[in-house]
Amino acid sequence: KDGRIVFMNLPIPMLSDRWWVTIQGTSPEIRKISNGTMAELTWDAYPDIAPSDLPSHLQVYTKNGVQVQENHGGWLLIKLDDTHTLGEYHSWSDPNGYIPAGLASTLSAQGIEHVFDSMLEYAQQTTETCQYSW
Repeated sequence: KDGRIVFMNLPIPMLSDRWWVTIQGTSPEIRKISNGTMAELTWDAYPDIAPSDLPSHLQVYTKNGVQVQENHGGWLLIKLDDTHTLGEYHSWSDPNGYIPAGLASTLSAQGIEHVFDSMLEYAQQTTETCQYSW
């Protein structure tokens, strides 16, 4: 892991919000072996972090929330051509506490759709560049 630590908060109407902290990493080896046509980002839950360990501006999100202690996943991106990229996403999480199965499934599906919508909006509105462009 590269060691980037990320705090996430998921507001859930009518239930307790969920929050978690992950350690993220990339795989320079995959990018090198593929001559820059593949990229990977993975994450694992940050072990044993308490709300008091967080910066004060983040602690407000933990006050009425439930900590998600198990959270693992990743993205694998593969350049198909100059205008198409195949993205594979996997995630495993235990949300702790009670969430009805139907609502959990809906939140999962909406969550990934929100990620793609947010990435598209960001890409259309930003002029920032990345050293890892295809």
